Amino acid sequence: YLRQLEQVIMNTLACFSIATNRRDGYTGVWAGDKKIAAIGVKVSRWITLHGIALNVSPDLQHFDFIVPCGIRDKSVTSIAKTSGRQVEVEEVVPHFVHEFGNVFGYRMMPFNHATWPVLTKTLDDCVGELMKTNIDLKEESVVGDR
Repeated sequence: YLRQLEQVIMNTLACFSIATNRRDGYTGVWAGDKKIAAIGVKVSRWITLHGIALNVSPDLQHFDFIVPCGIRDKSVTSIAKTSGRQVEVEEVVPHFVHEFGNVFGYRMMPFNHATWPVLTKTLDDCVGELMKTNIDLKEESVVGDR
């Protein structure tokens, strides 16, 4: 699973003409000798937590204050730094989604969180509507049975 996630990232970065590699003993994706993406997966009490951190265009100076991924002798880079141009997350997401589908064998559908309807209903509202719908259906089936 981790290697497939790495492959998604590597394929995505190829769309930006960035050569990537894996490093023995490490999880994540590397551009040369610098880490460009980190992956974390944790299972605890039957709950899976996972994440991918692909450095698109962060302020890399912030990494000077931490030890990224616990690796003291390596540094990090980003798509922007490696490609030599400004890159926004919105430019990366479609490539990532497409490559995720390719690697995992899914047909991906376009999605734009900015235009997704805001969910304002509570769970109680939804359950109430479902109950009403079930009652309406029962009444209609009784009418239909006569």
